[in-house]
Amino acid sequence: MSKQDENWPRPMRTEPGPAGAALRKYEQGTSDARNEAAAYDRVLARLDRPRAYFRWVWAFGTTAVAFSSLLLLWPEHAPPPPGLPATAVEAPAPVAASPQIQLGANPTALPAGKLVLAGGVAAELAAGSSASARLQNGTLDIVLLSGRIELHVPPRPIGQALLIAADQFLFTVVGTVFSVSKDSRHLDLQVSEGLVAVSRTGEHVATVASGETWEAPPAAPSPAPPSHKDRAPRLARRALGLDCDRFTGDQGPQKVACLRELALGGGPEGERAQHALGRYLRDDMADPTAALAAFEAQRARYPRGELRADADRAIIGLLPRLGRHGEALVETQSFLNAQPEAEDRAEMRLLRGDIYRAIFQDAMSAEREYEEGAESPGRTGDDSRFLHALCLEALGRTDEARLAYRDYLAQPGTAHAGEAKRRMERLVR
Repeated sequence: MSKQDENWPRPMRTEPGPAGAALRKYEQGTSDARNEAAAYDRVLARLDRPRAYFRWVWAFGTTAVAFSSLLLLWPEHAPPPPGLPATAVEAPAPVAASPQIQLGANPTALPAGKLVLAGGVAAELAAGSSASARLQNGTLDIVLLSGRIELHVPPRPIGQALLIAADQFLFTVVGTVFSVSKDSRHLDLQVSEGLVAVSRTGEHVATVASGETWEAPPAAPSPAPPSHKDRAPRLARRALGLDCDRFTGDQGPQKVACLRELALGGGPEGERAQHALGRYLRDDMADPTAALAAFEAQRARYPRGELRADADRAIIGLLPRLGRHGEALVETQSFLNAQPEAEDRAEMRLLRGDIYRAIFQDAMSAEREYEEGAESPGRTGDDSRFLHALCLEALGRTDEARLAYRDYLAQPGTAHAGEAKRRMERLVR
């Protein structure tokens, strides 16, 4: 190569590949000036460098695809590359999923811990707690015997609900977050989201809204049994009833058989025994199906008995628990027609409103029921007025809802003042 090759651009002089060889060969047989930039361009054009560029891209792409395939085929537990700590390539430990509990018409004992129940209901039963659940007609029915249970309930389809029974109280909910705690002295409800209706033996007790708590009133002490000298002589059939009372604790089947035998006698004593049987099956045996059958038998055998209205109320309280909400509406309407001056008619209206609103998502019918009970005193009237405003808001009757919330807040000692104020302020914006 001549001494003048130092005037060529450095990449052309030093390239060891085909381009450099072609350059040196070109230099020997040309008379072109070697220090012109145009010479570099002409050489590149003659080497057809663009095709070489595309060949380089194709080779790189092929290598990348092959490397990706190797990654996909790499064994799940392959050893780490040399020099890399084993902890850097270990797969993360799988997160344990909450067990899905399969439920049917018969009660199933729930284990402690986090659970998934029917309809995507997430539950957490505290350690040492005792509860059972069953699914019937789309309604999830839980019985809390002791301890604490927390539930996250997604919105339920129309006609379906979740019910929790504890002692003589029933908590009805469609979609919310709440917890129920029960021990030998207290029964508490805490609501984080939504609304929970509380009832007892078919009568509305309270509606608990988001951020509110409720505690069952203490049970009245049982009256002291009369002394022996104060006991009056009793009939033999009544003495049999006293014998039934001696069965306690795990002697439930014996007491049920005793009450059934006593009920066969007919008359007022038979009606009382049949009613006591229904109450025992409902409250102590936690068997709402058998209890409902007992109360229905009482009503059929003693249609004009002294405990007829009590049987009606018991049936009304059990039907929603069994998911038979349509029948509960029929029963409550029949009761209101037969007992227009009943002291608990406002509670019946409130119960009907809860079924229409929460179960059938019929805000229009619920609004009418709540309005009927709005003038009632105490907690029943308070809940009715608040829920009446809630239904007006749901129906899009904004001006009426705002006025209803304002009137509700104007009364002292309202149970849902915080929630009502938040809703009214939102409507004003």
